[in-house]
Parts: sequence; C-alpha cells; structure tokens
Amino acid sequence: MFFKKREKFFLSKATLRDGRVLGLFESGLLEGKIYVPLLEGDLERERHTLEGLKRCRGVRVKEIKGLDKNLLERARKEKGKIITVDEIKRRADVVIISLDDLYERLKPTWYAGTEVMVRVLRKGQKPDEGVGYLKDGTKVIIEGGGEFIGLNIEIVIEGMIDTPAGRLVFAHPKYKRVE
Repeated sequence: MFFKKREKFFLSKATLRDGRVLGLFESGLLEGKIYVPLLEGDLERERHTLEGLKRCRGVRVKEIKGLDKNLLERARKEKGKIITVDEIKRRADVVIISLDDLYERLKPTWYAGTEVMVRVLRKGQKPDEGVGYLKDGTKVIIEGGGEFIGLNIEIVIEGMIDTPAGRLVFAHPKYKRVE
C-alpha cells in the first residue's frame, strides 16, 4: 500500500469526472476515507466514479454538500490530502496530489534497445515511416515501418522525447519484411 491505511482524501467534482482516481483505489494503491461533494443533478460520469469508489476494498466514502467551495479548508482542518485534476496552489499545510502529475510520473520510460510489439496503424510523414501506439497510449514513429501498415510487429526503440502533447518514441522494425 502506498499511503497509510487511515488516510483521508478529498476529491472535487472535476476529479470524479476525470475518473482516473478510481484506478488508484481499485488497485489498492490508496485506501482510507474519501470525502466527495454531494452530487446533485445529472452527473452520470461523476456518479459512475463515485459508485466504483464505494465498491473498493478499504475505502469509505462520505458525500458533503458544498465541498467544492471549501475543499482546501476542509482538507486542512481534517488533516487530509487533496487529490485533484484542478490547478491548486501548493501549500505547506495541505498535501495536494495532482492526478496529472502522478500519471505522468507513472508512465513507463522507454529506453533505447527495448523491444516491444506494436500495431502499425498508418503511414507517417515520411513515405517509409509507420505510426503506432504503445499500450500506454504513447505515439511511436517507426522508421521503415510504412510497409507494415495493419500488422503487429516487433520494434526496437531508438529513443524518446517529451513534447507538450506527450511522449514520442522513435523506433525501427526488429525484422525485415520477407516476401
């Protein structure tokens, strides 16, 4: 388990809407008491996440009216942690866990020489390039992969760069196509 068992977590409606927080509790990575805003009206995505959280082992959920308005103050008062997708200014008296930062840090790093299977979906910008995606959604540019469109192939990673749009991996096919 990542955090102490009796942790208190505070979530906003936006965090419930995002849904990724559910995976952290379903996996057992996080356990404890979760405080969420009282959901009123037609909020299907938020309710889906909330119901999933209620089914998680080691988790108790409490809905609080107007929590979104005083999330920071409530978390400070209860000595809890805020899990958020919103931009909240860091404070010394409250631990703020950004889902975006957490998921970015948990993405695998792809090292040169790593071999992996990928489906080549389309041509790249250059005629001999192919484009595919790794299981985590990372885009792969495959030099010499243009001839493998529609096929699953083993590739060798050459390098990776971080862009504002996300990670981009460069690779080449491990094997040549034999006709």
